[in-house]
Amino acid sequence: MTKQHQSWFAIVVNFFSHIKIMIWPIILGLFNIKNDGVIFLPLIVLGMFVVFIGSAWIQWLFFTFEFDDNELSVKQGIFNKKQVHVPFERIQTISRTVPFYYQPFQSVRLQIDTSGQGKPEVVFDALSLTQADILEQKRRSAQNKTY
Repeated sequence: MTKQHQSWFAIVVNFFSHIKIMIWPIILGLFNIKNDGVIFLPLIVLGMFVVFIGSAWIQWLFFTFEFDDNELSVKQGIFNKKQVHVPFERIQTISRTVPFYYQPFQSVRLQIDTSGQGKPEVVFDALSLTQADILEQKRRSAQNKTY
């Protein structure tokens, strides 16, 4: 088992999710800037851009996964570390979502669900098509084994 990362496109996806969360505070903050504060506006925007890119890169860097024939192991987080081990025979559904902007980058959004509790066990923001195919193949072969 070797540690793997999601597709680099996950950095872009996470960056835009940070922007989406912060867009209204940013817009409201821009309306509160006085005439003297306009000078610092490009620096503020550049600073937020750097923080969002850095955050997305760190999130990508600390999200690793590995799998063998029996299970998938996912590790994520810096301070609030989370480690999940999912045996392939316990996986009930694998949901693959491919928005139009994922297609040029050969990436998919993959959700793995092990129980009917409504919340997926593991969510991959941007997984390459080959990695997604391998995970689905491992799940099929683990569930088709006869004991």
